[in-house]
Amino acid sequence: MRIALLILLGFVILSACKPQDNLPKVNAECLSDADCGVGGCSGQVCATKEKAENIITTCDFRPEYACLELTNCICQNGKCNWEQNQEYIICLEKSE
Repeated sequence: MRIALLILLGFVILSACKPQDNLPKVNAECLSDADCGVGGCSGQVCATKEKAENIITTCDFRPEYACLELTNCICQNGKCNWEQNQEYIICLEKSE
């Protein structure tokens, strides 16, 4: 009986030591969607708000830039990226 209790106690202690996935990443550039912003002359850059405000790009317009109206600049896994929703992906495929 004591051995079973010790084994059970060991499992409880070990399971409590697992890293939690919902904790913010130390090297994350964003923690929420509010940390991200759109920049560039054509609004084609998704970056942190600070970077997006100061980024300088050429002022050209490519057909795929029109697809950006179908998506959002969001925080994904600690990085600002364009949300890969179905409408956006289909639009990108058609613009090629």
